[in-house]
Amino acid sequence: MLGQRVSFTVERTAEGRIRATKIRYLSESGRPLRTQRRNPGTMSYIVLASFAVAISIVTVIGALPWHFAALYLLMSVITFSLYARDKKAALAKQWRVSESALLGLGLFGGWPGAIFAQQRLRHKTQKPMFRQAFWGTVVLNVLVFAILTTALREPMLELARLILSSITP
Repeated sequence: MLGQRVSFTVERTAEGRIRATKIRYLSESGRPLRTQRRNPGTMSYIVLASFAVAISIVTVIGALPWHFAALYLLMSVITFSLYARDKKAALAKQWRVSESALLGLGLFGGWPGAIFAQQRLRHKTQKPMFRQAFWGTVVLNVLVFAILTTALREPMLELARLILSSITP
């Protein structure tokens, strides 16, 4: 917060930059305040677990063919491996996987693997623009998944047919 007193340790990064570490907020008396630690990945894991339960249920009850669940799994494995490859390339300062490719894989079903990679590899978790775009692809994918597995499927397919018939000669 603006005007808040802090204590910190100065260190040099591998690139020679100076950065502050071990940052702690101080009270008016100069003593460290107790701060609640938060795990930023907790919500990601909750979303991931919720989706795993949902896709399992809709597959078991027959609302979704099993090959859709298999496709999510396959796309997740591919996406996780590309995140791992990109992390390795970033550390070695080599050619990187494009963010649009990572986002595209997430959009087409690989987002569970992307969440797991982000949290396990600590990769692509700091860039706010990427995080916003990533969560946008998750929401879009889950929305399509929800439409395909609920009573919304038929009205949405009918709407799509109507739109397509109006734009094709």
